[in-house]
Amino acid sequence: MEQAYDNMSWDALEQVLQMFGIPVKMIGLIMKCVKGARFSFNINGKASKWITTANGFPQVKELQYLGVQLLLRRPVRADFQFHIDSVLQKLNSWGEKGGRNLHLAVDRAGPLKARLTWRMIQKLESLFSRVITAKYGDDVWNIKYKSNTSVAWKVLNEGARYLKPLLRWRVANGRSIDVVNDVWLLDMSFSKWPIMADCLGLEGLKLNHFINSNGSWKKEEFLCYFNEDLIPVIIQIKIEYEMLEDFMEEIHSLYGKTIIARAYETHYRSKQDFEAVSGFNSWLKKLKMMARVEVFWWRLSRGVIPTNEFLKFRKIYNDDQCVRGCGEVENMSHITSMCNHLREVLKKIHEWGIFVPVFNSMEDCLSELKCPSMTAPNVVILYFNDVYWNWKNRNEVAHGKEANTISATAANVLSTAYLSSNPLIAS
Repeated sequence: MEQAYDNMSWDALEQVLQMFGIPVKMIGLIMKCVKGARFSFNINGKASKWITTANGFPQVKELQYLGVQLLLRRPVRADFQFHIDSVLQKLNSWGEKGGRNLHLAVDRAGPLKARLTWRMIQKLESLFSRVITAKYGDDVWNIKYKSNTSVAWKVLNEGARYLKPLLRWRVANGRSIDVVNDVWLLDMSFSKWPIMADCLGLEGLKLNHFINSNGSWKKEEFLCYFNEDLIPVIIQIKIEYEMLEDFMEEIHSLYGKTIIARAYETHYRSKQDFEAVSGFNSWLKKLKMMARVEVFWWRLSRGVIPTNEFLKFRKIYNDDQCVRGCGEVENMSHITSMCNHLREVLKKIHEWGIFVPVFNSMEDCLSELKCPSMTAPNVVILYFNDVYWNWKNRNEVAHGKEANTISATAANVLSTAYLSSNPLIAS
């Protein structure tokens, strides 16, 4: 009675039996067996519930394929609301757990273009590179658009902007390398370094200014511009004299990561740093402190204060310990919160009846002082001046001068914080 894809109705069965001449009494017995019959199964010695037989065509109220409704009308938003709610619920749960690396597709466009720019730089003999170079030149780093500039050149220029932080110049003749704005020493341009050189004198200079005609460094010329501790680091750079022109190389070649991934990581990190710094700068300016104190904290927020940790990392200094004898590594958190001399000055100010908070890290300092900067700005100004004078006194000690006393430093902090004048006590 039952086929692979359909069932026979009971009425059709009864008519077929009549056509074959089956006695009416027999047909009645057969129909009683199939119509209204009930079944029960013996499972582990126990009878199951009664199952009533049925026959006919089921009415299909809703048909779905892969979770999506198949309709005979035009779908509306309500038909997909279940899926929208499910996706939003999943995304919200991810956000509570720290995210799942979901980023805007627009932010990926620049790193993708960086790959095209890097391919053009690596394959200068390719047809694409030769055509682009013949029309626009080989300086893809400087963005100069004209009315007839092609989309290809604009794409390469934008890719160069994302690619530049990943590359460093290898020195051949130095004619293509800007001393201040290009990366040729370690992994950062001089424009982003702490003040270690006469940047005003270096502005506009190409690196060939410091290279002899025989391919060696002009050591005597370095003395006019650079710190003496930095010159040995520069001299260690090999000049590729046999090469015709300066060329680019990757600063960090990380196995398992493409140039796109590294370009996006750098862009995303700089974007976060900018948002953090710009937020700090907005309430830093509202404090209206002395210009030198404000500039000092602005440099602190950008990480461009030459601490001993930074100098040792750059191989400019051999010791990363605090010069005041604290016995700890001198980093940003140390000079803003953990230095013993800084805390002694705060303790002295407490003894004079003025409360100033104490912190254990630079992150805690900036996050917890943000709210008081609007409600109690004098407390924030006092703390910022304390860190500034501690750093100023530290530099004097580092250059062989005598350190100010705790009371003298505390008096200078109060004078610059509340009187906005020169320090009252010089030593």
